[in-house]
Amino acid sequence: MNADFQQLFHWNTKQIYVALTMRYTTDRFNKSEIIVWDEILFSRPESVYEEYEVENKYPITDVEDINGGGVKGREVEFRVKWEVVPFLGWFARFEADPITAKFPNTFSKVK
Repeated sequence: MNADFQQLFHWNTKQIYVALTMRYTTDRFNKSEIIVWDEILFSRPESVYEEYEVENKYPITDVEDINGGGVKGREVEFRVKWEVVPFLGWFARFEADPITAKFPNTFSKVK
C-alpha cells in the first residue's frame, strides 16, 4: 500500500482512522465486507505509507463455502477507507476506488 495522508492533518484533526476492507457477495449474502487491516494515525509524520506488502491484521475466517457463504474462489473488491476524526465537528469519511481480484481456491494459513 502506498498512501500519503499528511494533507489531512490540520489544526482540527485529532486522528485519522484508515482501513483496508474486502467486499464480496455470496449465494447467501448480498454483500459481505470485512476489515483486513486498519490503523489509527495520530500525527502527520506517521501518516505516510510506502509498504508494498502489508500483512492482514485480522484473519479471514469466512473462507469455507458453508450454506452458500464463504469467499474461496469469489471475486472480491479491496477498498481503502479513511475517516478524519476532528477535535470539534463531524467526522469526514472517504474511500478510494476499489481494486478487484479473485480470492484463491486454495491457500495456506500462516501463523
